Amino acid sequence: MMGDYGKGSGPPHFDGKNYQMWEAQMGVFLHGVGQLLWDVTVDTNYVIPDNFLLPGSRDLFDANSKAVDYLYRALCAFEFEQVYGEKLACKVWE
Repeated sequence: MMGDYGKGSGPPHFDGKNYQMWEAQMGVFLHGVGQLLWDVTVDTNYVIPDNFLLPGSRDLFDANSKAVDYLYRALCAFEFEQVYGEKLACKVWE
């Protein structure tokens, strides 16, 4: 059910209908979980680093992983199959 995220039940569910409403709710959800999750989700230039020596690279990697997890869990089976295996939150979001 869309909008249940305020009750602590996880991200809003996308069943393939009313994408605009889900997109708005999911954006608010990711912002609420952590600004870095939202930032990495909309950053089309983000790439998974080869190493974590650069300052902040581990934080971005963790944020991307969490954002992908939330996005995957929000999708119905059909929508999930369209993005399964994608490792970048921005690609799942697209």
